[in-house]
Amino acid sequence: RPYLSDKRVRQALAHTFPFDDFLATNYMGLARQVTGPFPYQSPAYNHDVERFPLDLDRARELLEEAGYFDSDGNGVVDKDGRDLEIEFMMPSGNDASKTLGLTMQEAFARAGVKLELTQFEWATFLDRMKKRDFDGCNLAWVPPLESDPE
Repeated sequence: RPYLSDKRVRQALAHTFPFDDFLATNYMGLARQVTGPFPYQSPAYNHDVERFPLDLDRARELLEEAGYFDSDGNGVVDKDGRDLEIEFMMPSGNDASKTLGLTMQEAFARAGVKLELTQFEWATFLDRMKKRDFDGCNLAWVPPLESDPE
């Protein structure tokens, strides 16, 4: 996705999300923010990678550096005539994904990014994942699990 290929855009999105509040509210402090694709207790997890703090000013700066401005005054930043609109897909009936998506939608909007939430029945969700036909989605690890990228 060209609009997500710039790491400044992805970093800006990370700076919009209230991780600490979300984890405290939705997981009663029993979850943690991870900074990579491996489980936190895995030997492959890199504990030296720092978390992105909630920082809306930095998020807006990064979007501007990447060339995104609200040029038409509609509340959504755009570049080359295209609003920065991202699709977040989730399996139908998954309340955890819906809660996450709604929180992301609200957080991204504060920086002028529109997040479109789409729900699919499981087979369609998996098909789109396999085809890599999505901007973002919610997946979960269910312990016990050992990491093996192969």
